[in-house]
Amino acid sequence: MTGGVRSVDRTDFLQFPLAFVGSIIYAWIVVGEAGGPGALTQHLTDLFPVFLVIISLQWLFLLDSEGAGYPSLAQHDPPHRQRRRPLQSP
Repeated sequence: MTGGVRSVDRTDFLQFPLAFVGSIIYAWIVVGEAGGPGALTQHLTDLFPVFLVIISLQWLFLLDSEGAGYPSLAQHDPPHRQRRRPLQSP
């Protein structure tokens, strides 16, 4: 039973440093292609309004959704949900 856990542990132990070093190399390449840290900051500030629009649209679409990522066209009180009625005295 512990053989599977040990194998996963060993695999994770070997893959984590590889992924970590690969991420650092990729970040170095991306910053270099952007023209350095200063140019990257300028690009990000230029794209900030577009980022705000995208985040706002996502918020709007998820505002009235049922969790699936699209606006719900169903009623707010679906028929399968029964409302609790106050107790009535006899």
